[in-house]
Amino acid sequence: MIPRTVIQDRQEFNELLRVFKSLKPRKVLEIGSLYGGTLQQFMEAAEPGAFFVSVDLLTPLGGKPRIDQMQGHDYLFYEWAEEFGHKFRMLERDSGDSQTAETVRHILGEIDFMFIDGDHTTEGLKRDIALYLPMLKAGGVAAFHDIEIESVKNVWTALKIGNKTQEFIIRKAGCGIGVLYKTQA
Repeated sequence: MIPRTVIQDRQEFNELLRVFKSLKPRKVLEIGSLYGGTLQQFMEAAEPGAFFVSVDLLTPLGGKPRIDQMQGHDYLFYEWAEEFGHKFRMLERDSGDSQTAETVRHILGEIDFMFIDGDHTTEGLKRDIALYLPMLKAGGVAAFHDIEIESVKNVWTALKIGNKTQEFIIRKAGCGIGVLYKTQA
C-alpha cells in the first residue's frame, strides 16, 4: 500500500491520532477526505472491525477531476478498509444535504469519532455541525480542521462555549485542529 500524504500539519495530526487511538472508535465519520491521507491514518490506527464512512465530493482542479481523489473514491479507500479489517462506505455527496446526513445516520447510528474537514465556509460548517454533531454519542469525539482560518475560527470559538474542548495549534500558520469531547447525551 502506498501511503497518502496527510495535508494537515503533521504534529497537530499526530496529537489528534493520539486522541483517536485512546478512544478506540468503532464508528467513524470523515467529512472531507480529499486524497485520503487522514482517512488512511485513521484506518491504520483503529482496532480491526471499525466502520468508516467518508462523505466527500470530487474537487476539480483547473476544471478537471483529480485522478488521485477519484481513485480513492472508486476503490483505494475500500482496499485500505479491507487491508486493515474494517468496513467502509463512500458517500460522494454534499455533507450539507439533510439526505446525506440521514444516510450516515442509517449506516452508522451513533458515531464514536468524526473528523470534519469539508466545507470551510461559516454556513457550511454550521450546517455540518447541526446535521452530524447530534449523531455523536456521549463519550465521543468530534475533531475540526483549520480552526485558525477565520470562517472556521468563528464557528469553533462559539462551539467551545459550554463544551469540553482541546486545541492542537503548532504554528500560527492558519491551520490547527480543534477537538470537542461530548460529555453528555
